[in-house]
Amino acid sequence: MAAARGLALALGAPAVGVDWFAALAEDHAEEHGGAVVVALPAPQGMVHAQRFVDGVARGPVETLAADAVRAAVGETLLGPQAAERGLAPLARAARRRLRAHAVQRPAPLYLRPPDAAPSSIAPPVMLA
Repeated sequence: MAAARGLALALGAPAVGVDWFAALAEDHAEEHGGAVVVALPAPQGMVHAQRFVDGVARGPVETLAADAVRAAVGETLLGPQAAERGLAPLARAARRRLRAHAVQRPAPLYLRPPDAAPSSIAPPVMLA
C-alpha cells in the first residue's frame, strides 16, 4: 500500500483503492447486470465469496466451503477464471471510480484474522 501511495504521490496521480471482488463484479455488471457471486480460491478447499447486485456489494466477503458455495448459489458465479483476464477489470474499475469522483483511499482487504497474537507471557519487571 505504501509503495502504491508513494508512487501516486511522486507521479501526481491519484491512488485508487479497488479490490478484486468489486472489480470482477463491476465488470460483469457492465455487460450483464443482475446478481453475481464472486468466489476466489482460499486455502484448504475453501473459497472467499462475496455477493453483488448490479456491481454493488451486498455483504462482506465470507470464507466458505467450495461445495457450499456451489450448492447455495442461485446467481451467476464468477470464479478464478474471471480473474484470468489480467489487470483489465481492476483498471476499468479504477477508471469508473475516477470518473464518478468516488475514489477511495487504497486499504488492505483482510480475508482472515492475523496469525500473530499478543504475548500471553507477562513482560519483565524493570528494576530502577
